[in-house]
Amino acid sequence: DLAGSLLGMVDGHRDSSEPEPVTESDPFEFDFPAGCTMELGLHTRKPVDLISDLGRSSLEIEGMLIGRAGRLFPEGTIVLNGGRVSLPGSTLTWRQGVLLLPKGGGTPTIEALGTTRLSGHDVTMRVHGTLDAPVLDLNSTPQLPDYDILILLLTGELPQGRDWSKTTGSLS
Repeated sequence: DLAGSLLGMVDGHRDSSEPEPVTESDPFEFDFPAGCTMELGLHTRKPVDLISDLGRSSLEIEGMLIGRAGRLFPEGTIVLNGGRVSLPGSTLTWRQGVLLLPKGGGTPTIEALGTTRLSGHDVTMRVHGTLDAPVLDLNSTPQLPDYDILILLLTGELPQGRDWSKTTGSLS
């Protein structure tokens, strides 16, 4: 449910009656033998290309893979170089981004900025916060409400009046 997920990420618009999404255990948790310690450097010599049907970018890694106290976790920084992300109604160009993997494990945080131009509007999307609950800040010039910007990004069309059912019908 891409549309529902993005709507829930828009700052201040999460429906409090909806339960928080169920998440699996930390993908970096492993049974690492207690009493053992490991530190493995993670560094890219050149950017690693990421290519999928949803987008294209590259990343650079500077960090460590730590095994300690019976668990394995990454620490460091992943830099997201410029690229493109395809949404159902638009393509965002990402100028910059960073994923921070905190010392001692914990939830990674993201900070990324994407832009596009649609229907005479320059749109900026900032994704920030923890990876398990990121927040979207949406802005446009000329200015539109957040939901209108999101509908524009998802469908490529501005909502017609306030009857979003016509515009969002293309997402089904």
